[in-house]
Amino acid sequence: MNMYNGAMSSSRLDSDIEPAGPGAIGLTRLLGAWPLLAIAFSIATSGCSRETKDLRHDASYYDRDIHTKMFTPDTGPSGEPVMTAGRPMMSPASFARTKKAGTTRIFVLGGSVAAQFVPRWEDGLRTASPGPKLETVGCGMSGYDSPRELLALEELLDYSPDLVVLMSGNNERGDFDLRSSPLWSLAREGRMTARTAARRMLWIWRESLRARWDLFLARRRKDSQLPRRRIFERTLRSMVRLARKRGVPIVACTLPRNYRDMPPRKTLPLGDKGFFDAWEAWERKDLEAAIRLLRAYLQRQPEQPHAHYLLARAMESAGNASAALSSYVKAVDLEGALPSLNAVARKVCLEEGCILADVEASFNALNPNGLADGFCFDDEMHWDRFCDPLVTKTIEKAVCDHDARHGKSVLAERLPWDQAALGRALTLTPTADALRRKKWEIFMIRVWNEWEDEERYFERVIAHFDHMRLLDPGMVSNVSGLRDFLRTAFQSNRWDRTLADNVDRWWPQMLRHVGEMYRRNGQDELALRYFDETALLAPGPRLFRLSRALALSKLGRDKEAWAELDQLAALEKRFKEIRYYRETLANARRDAPRTRAAMPPPGRMIRASRRLKQQEEIEALRKEARRILEAPRH
Repeated sequence: MNMYNGAMSSSRLDSDIEPAGPGAIGLTRLLGAWPLLAIAFSIATSGCSRETKDLRHDASYYDRDIHTKMFTPDTGPSGEPVMTAGRPMMSPASFARTKKAGTTRIFVLGGSVAAQFVPRWEDGLRTASPGPKLETVGCGMSGYDSPRELLALEELLDYSPDLVVLMSGNNERGDFDLRSSPLWSLAREGRMTARTAARRMLWIWRESLRARWDLFLARRRKDSQLPRRRIFERTLRSMVRLARKRGVPIVACTLPRNYRDMPPRKTLPLGDKGFFDAWEAWERKDLEAAIRLLRAYLQRQPEQPHAHYLLARAMESAGNASAALSSYVKAVDLEGALPSLNAVARKVCLEEGCILADVEASFNALNPNGLADGFCFDDEMHWDRFCDPLVTKTIEKAVCDHDARHGKSVLAERLPWDQAALGRALTLTPTADALRRKKWEIFMIRVWNEWEDEERYFERVIAHFDHMRLLDPGMVSNVSGLRDFLRTAFQSNRWDRTLADNVDRWWPQMLRHVGEMYRRNGQDELALRYFDETALLAPGPRLFRLSRALALSKLGRDKEAWAELDQLAALEKRFKEIRYYRETLANARRDAPRTRAAMPPPGRMIRASRRLKQQEEIEALRKEARRILEAPRH
């Protein structure tokens, strides 16, 4: 697709995304004939562009670049014409502008999981199928959702691919947030015709209206994830149909998730007494009470992801892994709808005849409980590179099964590949030190994006630290060394250039989360060390002192614990969990068994008994003498 001239295949966009109603098609033609209407609206709304400081929220990255070329013409090392990657955060990639005869070209499209997967996959494919005839081009873009991937696919189909692998679903937002305002500026710059801009504006406005209708239905049906599912399904169908019209097979991958070891985002709802009671039971390891209270709480708050996640942990700890599975999935689904989106992908592939690579099922099969966990992941969704062979095998098998069903090969003689060579190429692993360093860099970038609340704990941050504590305990305990390591690692980060500058600013947050992680693991002495350092950097009544009080109480230092709680009295109205914990500690003190005074040694008891007997005898003599003296005389 050429986005810079009138030859752009905008009709493909209209025909594949257009609703079936004739009125909508008529409106499309009307706007196609009168683009000035769309341009006028764009001018009126041009002030809506987002002003940002870093690439994570860059308006150009999300709203402007998606309407420009992903690949731009360039010259290769030998002077041959090539296309090279031209967008920020895109992996370096290039391919011949005109595909040579006998070359098999594969595009891998999606979010960050696609961007990280391609380099290792390409190495394996080249080893298994040597020679210049196999081209694997990575087009993954961090943060892209399915609507943005649809726009990228339009361009990629103009480069004669033999196969498109789609890894979509991790970044669905539940609203159609593409902006129409950048389109007019691109038209003014001559990078897009007015007719093209108008057609694309129509598509954005129409999908935005559909998203609002989806949101209305979600409220009526009390299904908060319905907008995500509907937008994803519409967009995925459009991509499959668009590729089919161009005669290009597309592989849609379900995406795996770390269900077990990554709790929901945000903070625990400890201000709700019902959830607090369940959490308190979980902390004192009363699993039966925790499960009962959580089930009662979910009767009133069925869409609280932390409650579903905690219920799953409690049931798994009680030995009921099969029952925990559905609660883990529900917790993730309520927050990001990934399990539902994988179900949508399976449905669309079945109905549209698309090739399905069920990567989620492959990951879940690794775990005896049927659920992927932190062993395979750097965080909640990005799998570790040693799992790339599993993903490759799943995609390869999906393509081979499709070939067997249809009696012809999607990639001609390229498949089947040399299985032994593929396995050898993809099982190379870095040194243990390099692996730890890589995990730390990925982990800390994820953690740094979680901070939103200055007081309460973020469960995902604590889970990250717990994972890294098991992987590299020395780094977690080395406080000053960790800070220097982070500052150095963040200086080269392209995703958020402010990270290195914010290390000192966020350091108290980091310390208190590490302290809470140690407290929950029963290492109260070590937790106090981190809480004390946090207190030096953030003095005054702060909520983390509640955790310090709990650690002190666990160590039997009740007087200090109650002194900490007294300092937090002014915060009780804002943070109800302070009062709840105060009541819990008071009840524990009142219910504690009273200790009896130590019995004196036997010899001392005998002497004391003799002394008491002598005193009783003397007192009896005195009474008798007093009686005689006071008796009346005759």
